[in-house]
Amino acid sequence: MDGKSVAFSLNSPLDNEDPDGVKNADIAFVFSNSEFGEYSITVDGNVGDRNNSSLWHNGDNLIHAVADANKNTVVVIHSVDPVLMPWIDHPNIKAVASDYNAKIDPSAEIVYKEKLLMGYKWFDAQNITPQFPFDHGLSHTNFTYSNLK
Repeated sequence: MDGKSVAFSLNSPLDNEDPDGVKNADIAFVFSNSEFGEYSITVDGNVGDRNNSSLWHNGDNLIHAVADANKNTVVVIHSVDPVLMPWIDHPNIKAVASDYNAKIDPSAEIVYKEKLLMGYKWFDAQNITPQFPFDHGLSHTNFTYSNLK
């Protein structure tokens, strides 16, 4: 791999100065999430379903900390719904990927009481343009990676 190495950490740069060399990495991938919950758990004040569009577990601060430390930061969001991205204009964030957590296309499983004004159609009806139109009614696909360099 041309002298490159891959390292990972479950630590956060919020925990201390630079726990695993975030500053010296060629590319830093930072992951954050916000999901549906069960009514038996509470996460960041969310009992069951989300109360807002914020990332859980201090995700915005984590993303800022990694982007502050590394000039080539890639953000991966694992969420069931849209999230706020107050860090999107950070000059060190080079890409954002959305990892929807369904293994199947959920379009046939969910009953929408909003009738036709759901998902991207609701945004259209409200004259709102999402920053990134992830997952607006298209089926999901699989990706295969090989021979990465």
